[in-house]
Amino acid sequence: MFCHKCGAQIAEGAGFCHQCGTKVIRTDNTSAVSNLKQTPDSPIQTTLPEADNSGFKAFVDNHIQKVTDFQSAEELLGSKVSLRFLWICLGVAALLGLITLNPILLLFFLLLGYAAARVICGVKKGRCAFRYQGKMEGEVNTDDLIRFMNTHLSYLQPYFHEWGYIKREALSVRGAVQEAAADAIRASTQEIGICTPFGEEQRRMAVLIIRADPTDRDSGKREYFTDAENRLEGASFLSHDMGFQKYKCVVKAAPILQAAMEYYFNHYQRN
Repeated sequence: MFCHKCGAQIAEGAGFCHQCGTKVIRTDNTSAVSNLKQTPDSPIQTTLPEADNSGFKAFVDNHIQKVTDFQSAEELLGSKVSLRFLWICLGVAALLGLITLNPILLLFFLLLGYAAARVICGVKKGRCAFRYQGKMEGEVNTDDLIRFMNTHLSYLQPYFHEWGYIKREALSVRGAVQEAAADAIRASTQEIGICTPFGEEQRRMAVLIIRADPTDRDSGKREYFTDAENRLEGASFLSHDMGFQKYKCVVKAAPILQAAMEYYFNHYQRN
Protein backbone atom coordinates (compact mmCIF):
# COMPACT_ATOMS: atom_id res chain seq x y z
CA MET A 1 0.00 0.00 0.00
CA PHE A 2 1.31 3.45 -0.92
CA CYS A 3 0.58 6.99 0.28
CA HIS A 4 -1.55 8.89 -2.25
CA LYS A 5 0.28 12.11 -1.30
CA CYS A 6 4.00 11.32 -1.37
CA GLY A 7 4.06 7.78 -2.75
CA ALA A 8 5.85 6.26 0.26
CA GLN A 9 5.11 2.61 1.08
CA ILE A 10 2.85 2.28 4.12
CA ALA A 11 2.52 -0.68 6.45
CA GLU A 12 -0.82 -2.49 6.36
CA GLY A 13 -3.21 -1.16 8.98
CA ALA A 14 -1.45 2.19 9.39
CA GLY A 15 -3.74 5.18 9.78
CA PHE A 16 -1.28 7.84 8.62
CA CYS A 17 1.73 7.99 6.32
CA HIS A 18 5.00 7.82 8.27
CA GLN A 19 6.69 10.00 5.61
CA CYS A 20 4.36 13.00 5.26
CA GLY A 21 1.66 12.39 7.88
CA THR A 22 -1.22 12.26 5.37
CA LYS A 23 -4.26 10.21 6.41
CA VAL A 24 -4.41 6.86 4.62
CA ILE A 25 -7.27 6.44 2.15
CA ARG A 26 -7.97 2.83 1.25
CA THR A 27 -9.60 1.49 -1.90
CA ASP A 28 -10.78 -1.99 -2.85
CA ASN A 29 -10.68 -1.31 -6.59
CA THR A 30 -8.59 -3.66 -8.71
CA SER A 31 -7.33 -3.38 -12.24
CA ALA A 32 -6.60 -5.83 -15.04
CA VAL A 33 -4.05 -5.63 -17.81
CA SER A 34 -5.19 -6.83 -21.21
CA ASN A 35 -2.86 -8.46 -23.70
CA LEU A 36 -3.16 -5.74 -26.33
CA LYS A 37 -0.37 -4.07 -28.24
CA GLN A 38 -0.90 -0.70 -26.59
CA THR A 39 -1.97 -1.11 -22.99
CA PRO A 40 -1.14 0.28 -19.55
CA ASP A 41 1.38 -2.16 -18.06
CA SER A 42 0.70 -2.87 -14.37
CA PRO A 43 -1.47 0.17 -13.59
CA ILE A 44 -0.89 1.77 -10.21
CA GLN A 45 -4.33 2.54 -8.82
CA THR A 46 -5.20 5.19 -6.29
CA THR A 47 -8.65 6.74 -6.34
CA LEU A 48 -9.99 9.54 -4.14
CA PRO A 49 -13.58 10.72 -3.78
CA GLU A 50 -14.41 13.49 -6.23
CA ALA A 51 -14.88 15.96 -3.36
CA ASP A 52 -11.14 15.73 -2.59
CA ASN A 53 -10.40 16.72 -6.18
CA SER A 54 -12.15 20.09 -6.00
CA GLY A 55 -8.94 22.17 -5.99
CA PHE A 56 -7.44 20.20 -8.85
CA LYS A 57 -10.69 20.32 -10.83
CA ALA A 58 -10.87 24.10 -10.45
CA PHE A 59 -7.23 24.40 -11.58
CA VAL A 60 -7.88 22.25 -14.68
CA ASP A 61 -11.04 24.13 -15.62
CA ASN A 62 -9.26 27.47 -15.24
CA HIS A 63 -6.47 26.23 -17.49
CA ILE A 64 -8.97 24.95 -20.08
CA GLN A 65 -10.64 28.38 -20.15
CA LYS A 66 -7.26 30.02 -20.83
CA VAL A 67 -6.05 27.77 -23.65
CA THR A 68 -9.29 26.67 -25.35
CA ASP A 69 -12.77 27.96 -26.12
CA PHE A 70 -14.36 25.66 -23.52
CA GLN A 71 -15.27 26.33 -19.90
CA SER A 72 -14.37 22.97 -18.35
CA ALA A 73 -12.61 19.68 -18.99
CA GLU A 74 -15.96 17.90 -19.20
CA GLU A 75 -17.17 20.33 -21.87
CA LEU A 76 -13.98 19.83 -23.88
CA LEU A 77 -14.19 16.04 -23.66
CA GLY A 78 -17.85 16.06 -24.69
CA SER A 79 -17.27 18.32 -27.70
CA LYS A 80 -17.01 17.29 -31.35
CA VAL A 81 -13.65 17.65 -33.08
CA SER A 82 -14.04 18.96 -36.61
CA LEU A 83 -12.70 16.87 -39.50
CA ARG A 84 -13.68 19.50 -42.05
CA PHE A 85 -10.30 19.19 -43.78
CA LEU A 86 -11.09 15.52 -44.55
CA TRP A 87 -14.40 16.33 -46.20
CA ILE A 88 -12.87 19.25 -48.11
CA CYS A 89 -10.11 17.02 -49.50
CA LEU A 90 -12.58 14.28 -50.46
CA GLY A 91 -15.05 16.80 -51.87
CA VAL A 92 -12.49 18.49 -54.09
CA ALA A 93 -11.19 15.09 -55.21
CA ALA A 94 -14.70 13.88 -56.04
CA LEU A 95 -15.47 17.05 -57.98
CA LEU A 96 -12.31 16.69 -60.06
CA GLY A 97 -13.09 13.05 -60.70
CA LEU A 98 -16.67 13.75 -61.76
CA ILE A 99 -15.52 16.44 -64.17
CA THR A 100 -13.40 13.89 -66.01
CA LEU A 101 -16.39 11.49 -66.34
CA ASN A 102 -13.90 8.66 -65.90
CA PRO A 103 -14.50 6.19 -63.03
CA ILE A 104 -10.81 5.24 -62.87
CA LEU A 105 -9.77 8.88 -62.57
CA LEU A 106 -12.53 9.42 -60.01
CA LEU A 107 -11.07 6.63 -57.85
CA PHE A 108 -7.58 8.03 -58.35
CA PHE A 109 -8.60 11.52 -57.24
CA LEU A 110 -10.46 10.13 -54.22
CA LEU A 111 -7.38 8.18 -53.13
CA LEU A 112 -5.26 11.27 -53.68
CA GLY A 113 -7.68 13.38 -51.63
CA TYR A 114 -7.70 10.81 -48.82
CA ALA A 115 -3.89 10.72 -48.78
CA ALA A 116 -3.80 14.52 -48.60
CA ALA A 117 -6.25 14.45 -45.68
CA ARG A 118 -4.05 11.97 -43.81
CA VAL A 119 -1.02 14.21 -44.24
CA ILE A 120 -2.98 17.22 -43.02
CA CYS A 121 -4.26 15.19 -40.07
CA GLY A 122 -0.73 14.20 -39.06
CA VAL A 123 0.45 17.80 -39.26
CA LYS A 124 -2.49 19.06 -37.20
CA LYS A 125 -1.95 16.36 -34.55
CA GLY A 126 1.73 17.26 -34.32
CA ARG A 127 0.93 20.96 -33.97
CA CYS A 128 -1.58 20.24 -31.22
CA ALA A 129 0.93 18.09 -29.31
CA PHE A 130 3.59 20.83 -29.70
CA ARG A 131 1.18 23.54 -28.52
CA TYR A 132 0.43 21.74 -25.27
CA GLN A 133 3.87 20.39 -24.49
CA GLY A 134 5.80 21.46 -21.42
CA LYS A 135 9.29 21.33 -19.93
CA MET A 136 10.67 20.46 -16.51
CA GLU A 137 14.00 20.15 -14.72
CA GLY A 138 15.55 16.91 -13.47
CA GLU A 139 14.20 13.38 -13.11
CA VAL A 140 10.52 12.46 -12.81
CA ASN A 141 9.21 9.81 -10.42
CA THR A 142 6.86 8.15 -12.91
CA ASP A 143 5.40 5.75 -10.32
CA ASP A 144 4.32 8.76 -8.29
CA LEU A 145 3.06 10.51 -11.43
CA ILE A 146 0.91 7.48 -12.32
CA ARG A 147 -0.57 7.46 -8.81
CA PHE A 148 -1.29 11.17 -9.18
CA MET A 149 -3.03 10.67 -12.54
CA ASN A 150 -5.14 7.80 -11.22
CA THR A 151 -6.12 9.84 -8.19
CA HIS A 152 -6.83 13.23 -9.71
CA LEU A 153 -8.16 12.39 -13.18
CA SER A 154 -10.59 9.77 -11.88
CA TYR A 155 -13.40 12.34 -11.93
CA LEU A 156 -13.17 12.45 -15.74
CA GLN A 157 -14.23 8.85 -16.32
CA PRO A 158 -15.30 7.38 -18.71
CA TYR A 159 -12.85 9.42 -20.80
CA PHE A 160 -9.76 8.66 -18.69
CA HIS A 161 -9.37 5.22 -17.14
CA GLU A 162 -6.53 3.36 -15.43
CA TRP A 163 -3.07 4.86 -15.96
CA GLY A 164 0.05 2.72 -16.31
CA TYR A 165 3.26 2.31 -18.26
CA ILE A 166 2.76 1.73 -21.94
CA LYS A 167 3.65 -1.79 -23.07
CA ARG A 168 4.36 -2.38 -26.73
CA GLU A 169 4.20 -5.81 -28.34
CA ALA A 170 4.95 -6.60 -31.98
CA LEU A 171 2.35 -8.72 -33.79
CA SER A 172 4.54 -9.63 -36.77
CA VAL A 173 8.19 -9.92 -37.86
CA ARG A 174 7.96 -6.55 -39.56
CA GLY A 175 6.41 -5.07 -36.43
CA ALA A 176 9.21 -6.54 -34.32
CA VAL A 177 11.85 -4.89 -36.51
CA GLN A 178 10.02 -1.55 -36.39
CA GLU A 179 9.58 -1.84 -32.63
CA ALA A 180 13.28 -2.63 -32.14
CA ALA A 181 14.22 0.49 -34.10
CA ALA A 182 11.72 2.55 -32.11
CA ASP A 183 13.13 1.15 -28.84
CA ALA A 184 16.61 2.30 -29.85
CA ILE A 185 15.29 5.81 -30.50
CA ARG A 186 13.41 5.86 -27.21
CA ALA A 187 16.54 4.76 -25.36
CA SER A 188 18.60 7.54 -26.94
CA THR A 189 16.03 10.16 -25.91
CA GLN A 190 15.46 8.58 -22.47
CA GLU A 191 11.78 8.38 -23.36
CA ILE A 192 9.17 7.05 -20.94
CA GLY A 193 5.51 6.63 -21.88
CA ILE A 194 2.52 6.33 -19.59
CA CYS A 195 -0.98 5.84 -20.95
CA THR A 196 -4.64 5.25 -20.27
CA PRO A 197 -7.51 3.88 -22.36
CA PHE A 198 -9.42 6.87 -23.71
CA GLY A 199 -13.18 7.18 -24.16
CA GLU A 200 -16.08 4.87 -23.44
CA GLU A 201 -15.14 2.36 -26.16
CA GLN A 202 -11.45 2.50 -25.13
CA ARG A 203 -10.21 1.89 -28.68
CA ARG A 204 -7.51 4.57 -28.32
CA MET A 205 -4.83 5.20 -25.76
CA ALA A 206 -4.08 8.71 -24.52
CA VAL A 207 -0.29 8.66 -24.12
CA LEU A 208 1.88 11.05 -22.12
CA ILE A 209 5.49 11.00 -23.33
CA ILE A 210 8.33 12.23 -21.10
CA ARG A 211 11.80 12.45 -22.61
CA ALA A 212 15.08 14.34 -22.51
CA ASP A 213 14.96 17.80 -24.07
CA PRO A 214 15.94 17.08 -27.71
CA THR A 215 17.60 20.49 -28.02
CA ASP A 216 20.01 19.77 -25.13
CA ARG A 217 19.98 16.13 -24.03
CA ASP A 218 22.88 16.54 -21.58
CA SER A 219 21.33 19.42 -19.64
CA GLY A 220 19.06 17.25 -17.47
CA LYS A 221 16.02 19.10 -18.76
CA ARG A 222 12.98 17.10 -19.88
CA GLU A 223 9.88 17.74 -21.92
CA TYR A 224 6.44 16.13 -22.03
CA PHE A 225 3.77 16.01 -24.70
CA THR A 226 0.57 14.14 -25.49
CA ASP A 227 0.22 11.47 -28.15
CA ALA A 228 -2.35 8.80 -29.00
CA GLU A 229 -2.20 5.18 -30.10
CA ASN A 230 -4.66 2.51 -31.21
CA ARG A 231 -5.12 -0.16 -28.55
CA LEU A 232 -5.23 -2.92 -31.17
CA GLU A 233 -2.43 -1.60 -33.36
CA GLY A 234 -1.84 -3.95 -36.26
CA ALA A 235 -4.41 -6.54 -35.17
CA SER A 236 -7.16 -5.81 -37.67
CA PHE A 237 -8.37 -3.28 -40.20
CA LEU A 238 -11.13 -2.24 -37.81
CA SER A 239 -8.56 -1.17 -35.23
CA HIS A 240 -7.18 1.48 -37.60
CA ASP A 241 -8.61 4.92 -38.23
CA MET A 242 -5.75 6.20 -40.41
CA GLY A 243 -4.95 8.73 -37.69
CA PHE A 244 -8.22 10.66 -37.59
CA GLN A 245 -9.50 9.30 -34.26
CA LYS A 246 -6.02 9.57 -32.74
CA TYR A 247 -6.05 13.23 -33.79
CA LYS A 248 -9.37 13.68 -31.97
CA CYS A 249 -7.91 12.01 -28.88
CA VAL A 250 -4.93 14.37 -28.79
CA VAL A 251 -7.10 17.47 -29.32
CA LYS A 252 -9.27 16.55 -26.33
CA ALA A 253 -6.65 15.10 -23.99
CA ALA A 254 -3.63 17.39 -24.54
CA PRO A 255 -4.97 20.56 -22.80
CA ILE A 256 -6.16 18.50 -19.82
CA LEU A 257 -2.89 16.61 -19.47
CA GLN A 258 -0.95 19.86 -19.73
CA ALA A 259 -3.02 21.23 -16.85
CA ALA A 260 -2.47 18.02 -14.85
CA MET A 261 1.30 18.20 -15.33
CA GLU A 262 1.42 21.89 -14.39
CA TYR A 263 -0.53 21.12 -11.22
CA TYR A 264 1.68 18.11 -10.44
CA PHE A 265 4.97 20.01 -10.68
CA ASN A 266 3.89 23.40 -9.31
CA HIS A 267 1.40 22.44 -6.59
CA TYR A 268 1.26 18.73 -5.77
CA GLN A 269 5.00 18.12 -5.45
CA ARG A 270 5.56 21.29 -3.43
CA ASN A 271 2.94 20.47 -0.79
